[in-house]
Amino acid sequence: MKSFNYKNPTEIIFGNGRIKEIGSLLKGRAKKVLLTTGKGSVKKNGIFDTVVKSLEENGIEYVEYSGIKPNPTLKHAQAGAAFAREEKVDGILALGGGSVVDESKAIAIGACYKGDLWDFYCHKAEPKKSIPLYVILTVPATGSEMNPNGVITNEETNDKWGYRTPLNYPVFSILDPETTLSIPVEYTIAAAIDIMTHSMEAYFSKTDEDSFILDRFVEALVKADLEALERLVKNPKDLEARANIMWTATLAWNGLVNCGAGRHVIVNHVIEHPLSAVYDITHANGLAVLIPASMTYYKEKYQKRLAVFGKNVFGLSGEDEAELADRTIIEFRVLFSRLGVPVSLSEAGINNPDIEYLASQTMKLLGETDLITQKDVEEILKLAL
Repeated sequence: MKSFNYKNPTEIIFGNGRIKEIGSLLKGRAKKVLLTTGKGSVKKNGIFDTVVKSLEENGIEYVEYSGIKPNPTLKHAQAGAAFAREEKVDGILALGGGSVVDESKAIAIGACYKGDLWDFYCHKAEPKKSIPLYVILTVPATGSEMNPNGVITNEETNDKWGYRTPLNYPVFSILDPETTLSIPVEYTIAAAIDIMTHSMEAYFSKTDEDSFILDRFVEALVKADLEALERLVKNPKDLEARANIMWTATLAWNGLVNCGAGRHVIVNHVIEHPLSAVYDITHANGLAVLIPASMTYYKEKYQKRLAVFGKNVFGLSGEDEAELADRTIIEFRVLFSRLGVPVSLSEAGINNPDIEYLASQTMKLLGETDLITQKDVEEILKLAL
């Protein structure tokens, strides 16, 4: 185990029907909130009306800012920050999935900054202040409801960059499994793939062999994720399965899986961000393409770890590590194919990707590091073809 500090100030309010408490929870904390939403699903399924009713009953004013895309954009976030300043809100209430939460984080810090919001994402400036952020999560996947991270796409430069600051932690997040009942199966599958990838990133890139508490934690998260997904594919209204996947999503990316892991790189995510920024591929589909490719590339280096994962998660048996490693990678390909997601760039409709450009964008995102090279990224992308 390597040394680490861990602090997470976000309060989690978990349980069925708990979105009805939002007004009373905000009372004394905010008088007027910017209510951020996506493309309108929360209005179709009645969640928006439930939230607004609770706000009104408790005397909380709100102004809505809608239209946040699945890959949130810099321009929309900048406009949201300007709107928040203009309306003089003293809180931001993100109602939606990870994209809504991520853009809301950008709005929260951007509204308190006179310069260009992109300054934070390219590390030219550090935020000194933020509007308090509150979250009602409706699509579990990214873990943004309990972490300081946020991802934004700069449409002008094709840069999809993340930024983290303690100011990005939500004050509280409501996790109400009932809000996820209307999520279509294909979106549930996409969420489960993102959750799985979050869990595994450090597992398959850390050099520390003695943080085995993290290894068992990761394996348990992935098994729980897959078990819940299997139940939801059969019965999308399985509320207990939805509750389990919702909490798994939060645990997978609130920092715990990395505590004690030491130096590592989130290989699949850093390569996928340029991929979806340039080709507008669904984040989960990009991850499904990259996971088998990156595992194949690093198979020799992480052979033992792949073998153990295959045994503990997929129930594989045998003693030959090399064979088990190969079978583990095959298990991922079979799983993704069974779920109807692509396992190659060509299956995703990307036939002639600019590999050199994508790799350079990845390295631009990473900054100086000796954990992965541009050649490594190029070879992984070639294996993904």
